[in-house]
Amino acid sequence: IFLKFNIFLSLFLFTFSSTAEVIHSLKGKVVRSLSLDYQSTNKILVGNKGAAVGSAFVYESRNFGKTWKVLNSGKPLSPQATDVQSVAYTPKLILAGTWKHGLFLSMDNGNSFKKSKTISSSDIRDIKIVESSPLEVYLATSDSGLFKSIDGGLNWKKLKVPNEFFWSLNVLASGQVITASSLDGRVYLSKDSGNTWNSIIEIESPFFAEVNPLNINEVVVVSEKKGVLRSTNKEEEWEELKFPGISKSFSSASYLSSGELILGTWDNGLINLNLATGVYKHSLAQIPGVHVKTK
Repeated sequence: IFLKFNIFLSLFLFTFSSTAEVIHSLKGKVVRSLSLDYQSTNKILVGNKGAAVGSAFVYESRNFGKTWKVLNSGKPLSPQATDVQSVAYTPKLILAGTWKHGLFLSMDNGNSFKKSKTISSSDIRDIKIVESSPLEVYLATSDSGLFKSIDGGLNWKKLKVPNEFFWSLNVLASGQVITASSLDGRVYLSKDSGNTWNSIIEIESPFFAEVNPLNINEVVVVSEKKGVLRSTNKEEEWEELKFPGISKSFSSASYLSSGELILGTWDNGLINLNLATGVYKHSLAQIPGVHVKTK
């Protein structure tokens, strides 16, 4: 059961608990990436989007967002980097992927980071672990395709996918089912832990795709330009989920154990959709709700 869900906003970080507590933190920071510890509901990693070179910082909270610490002894990951595009906990490491400056890893709980020498890409877009086997890690890049690690992020193997330009990944807890969205307009699906891939849809600006963990034949694809598309018959047909009066500028999606779907937008908060009834609720209007994480 998901007791808490976390919402990554482009300017601020809001966390919501099952007791309806709302915490507003990192005010004034542009939060570029967010990850929850697979072992703890209290530990959160955040990577920022900086305004100048040498402003790529990683923040950690160990009390569900109430207080934060700058990792890497308070220093940026690199003197040149500006954006920390992806962050993740693994059993051995903390991983942080940057724009144009590669992957950084910490072996001492975030006290220090060093650049990985086992991955060739300089643009690390997304990092996801397999919750049932957290030494398995998947990584998306915009210049070299997809990679997989089986040792928590120390070493990487390139996956055979007919594309190099990826924006985001999503991995179900079992590790078998993976979606990968490319900004060339294709969404790819693997049902065998990344060994083989199929292109399931072509659509403008597909920022995110997620498979329903309760029904792997159901997939939702989120596009900044075309809205939210859903397939319930093994990707053979797609329907648009419509929300009158709300722009199609969607950015992310996350299924809840209740069967509901949480949708994030670039400029207009969150949509909570009951898929069984079609009834939805709109919250945090006019606030960018860029990424949604559930725990």
